[in-house]
Amino acid sequence: RSLATDSAAWPLADSMVCVTDSNKWRKIYPSLANGRKWRCRLQKTGRFICHMVAHQVSGQPLGDQGMPETLVVERRFNILHLQTFVLPDAAVLYFEPEAEKDRAGFEDFIDYLTKRTRAGLALDEQRRFIFIPPCDYSKEQLEYKGKSLLGVVQNAFPPLAA
Repeated sequence: RSLATDSAAWPLADSMVCVTDSNKWRKIYPSLANGRKWRCRLQKTGRFICHMVAHQVSGQPLGDQGMPETLVVERRFNILHLQTFVLPDAAVLYFEPEAEKDRAGFEDFIDYLTKRTRAGLALDEQRRFIFIPPCDYSKEQLEYKGKSLLGVVQNAFPPLAA
């Protein structure tokens, strides 16, 4: 599971790339090579899971803040609530293990969320990081039919409508 080899994720990074195109790799490579990415450490409360690379594939740019060095998943919630919680302009991330030694923890985390039909939630001072395992929401709303972990980043306290 890496963005370079997960063709199901390529339309997230560049909607003009058709997965059936014989030249898809040539067309997607510039988006993958030049896209924003960050390295971070993933933890559940009190327990290290893995090191990951987070690729921003769509949505509002994360800007200079980027990603925190460590994300602690403090809460989990039913994936049915994603319809309500995720804002339409949120940044979408594609996660992959940083190194082969991180793969087992990364895949165990995906299995943990999937088996419990949960999404994970981490917070920093001003933002929410929602971890989305493969599910109906990722297929239907984010149009990702692959098996990796996606994420959404949005302001923790969106402004109230006037």
